[in-house]
Amino acid sequence: MVSPARSPGIRTVHDFKDTIQFILDYPPRVYARLFPSTQTWWLFTVLVTLNIVDWEGFEHINRNNLAVTMILRGPRVLSGSLPNIRNPF
Repeated sequence: MVSPARSPGIRTVHDFKDTIQFILDYPPRVYARLFPSTQTWWLFTVLVTLNIVDWEGFEHINRNNLAVTMILRGPRVLSGSLPNIRNPF
């Protein structure tokens, strides 16, 4: 006879503790398998494309702005792209 705590459909508090502990111990392992590869690459491509479009808009809007055009090209690229990288949504 199987006890109710050990039947296949019923989980115990100990099972949930083990699951949570595994997630806390190995977050990269859990996250890497959370989404299929195709959707992950699609999301990455969309985010990179949107960041490039946003940065090009930043450059286009500020092309005649003397305060921005006085900044060297490298720091200007960095200052235009950092808000997109930091906050993609």
